[in-house]
Amino acid sequence: GGSGISAGTNLSSIVAVKSALAGRPDFSYEPIATSPYAAIYAYPVFSDNVVIGTAVAVYDLTTEDFITLMYKGYDVECTIFSNDTRVQSTLPGVIGTKQTNAQIINTVLRNGGEYTGEVQVAGKDFFSVYQPIQNNNGTTTGMLFIAKSLEEIESIKTHTIQIIVPVIIVLVIVLMALSYLFVRWLMWRISNVTNTLKDLASGDADLTKRVKLLIVDEIGELVVNF
Repeated sequence: GGSGISAGTNLSSIVAVKSALAGRPDFSYEPIATSPYAAIYAYPVFSDNVVIGTAVAVYDLTTEDFITLMYKGYDVECTIFSNDTRVQSTLPGVIGTKQTNAQIINTVLRNGGEYTGEVQVAGKDFFSVYQPIQNNNGTTTGMLFIAKSLEEIESIKTHTIQIIVPVIIVLVIVLMALSYLFVRWLMWRISNVTNTLKDLASGDADLTKRVKLLIVDEIGELVVNF
C-alpha cells in the first residue's frame, strides 16, 4: 500500500524489485504506480534461505517535499528530471517540459557525468549544476538540477564589493601609516648611532658616551659592537 500501489499490483518489472527477488538488496530510480519518478528500495525476504518476497520502500520524488527542502535549506532552485523530462521543480511552468540542451543530455544522461555552467530556464539566467540520478547498477535514469539565479549572484557580488572595498581602503591607509611610523622609528635609531659616531670623530670626543640599546636586532648588534 502507499504511493498508489494497490494490492495485486505486479512490481516484478521494477529494477530494484527484480534484483531483490534474485536475493540481492537494490535501489533504483524510475516510475512506479501513480508516481512518474520515485526512489525505490527493495530488500529480499527469506524463509529457510529461499526468497519468498521483497520489502519495498518508495519515496515519491515528484511531490513537493524534496524540492521544498532543497529550496528552504540551501536557497537554490531545484528541478528533478525523469530522463529528459521535468517532473518536479521550484520554477513555475516547467513541469512536463523537456531538456533540449544537447551538451547537457550527452554529458549527464548518456555519459553519467556532471554538467556545470550557465543556462537559461523559463526566461531566466542561472548558474547551474546538473547531477545524474543513477540506479545501483550505474544506469542513469534522470537528473537533479540545482541552480542560483545570475541576477541574485550579481546582487550578492555587488553587495560584497561594497563592503570589501571600503575595508581594504581603510586597511591600506592603516598599513601605510604604520609603515611610515616604523620607518621613522628605524631612521631615528640609525641617526642615534650616527650622531654618536660624529661626536667621537670630532676633536672633543667624549669617550664616556654610550648609545642606548633598544632592541637586539641588526641595528642593536651595531650598537653592541660600537
